Amino acid sequence: MRANIDFLKGTKIKTNRGIIVNEHLETNIKDIYAAGDVAESKDIVYGDMRMHALWPVAVEQGKIAGANMAGIPLIYPGDVSRNILTAFGMTIFTGGMGKEDKFDIYRKFENGEYRKIILKDGKLKGFIFIGEVNNPGVYIHIMKNEIEVERFKSSLLHGTVSYSDLHLLS
Repeated sequence: MRANIDFLKGTKIKTNRGIIVNEHLETNIKDIYAAGDVAESKDIVYGDMRMHALWPVAVEQGKIAGANMAGIPLIYPGDVSRNILTAFGMTIFTGGMGKEDKFDIYRKFENGEYRKIILKDGKLKGFIFIGEVNNPGVYIHIMKNEIEVERFKSSLLHGTVSYSDLHLLS
């Protein structure tokens, strides 16, 4: 994905791959905001600025930028990269770090399915699942909220963690 930011050439708005925004989704110019596919904002997993060209991210950013424009100070906490699709009858679900091998990596191959989770200091930093995944939103929630999951890594790896399990994770 490449953001169309060419119209900003010659302006004072700072850009990189997208329009750089702060925690209020405000650009470097007071009272000018950016949200959605064009905004380059905090990535929770990597701790840097990235683009998250995803519909749910755009909706959340739009609400927060709009509130800030209206004088209601809200902070955008950042997000995590993720994708889910079905190809050849198999669900492919990825999130956060997928290529990092410098942290704790757990893999499972079983019945034609592949699973990989990446933990750093007991927190989920990334995953790749090919095959059945129950409750994919739970994995995003765990990463976004930086929940300690070390003792549940087996359930995470099997793709069986549910929202009802979250009370056990905190």
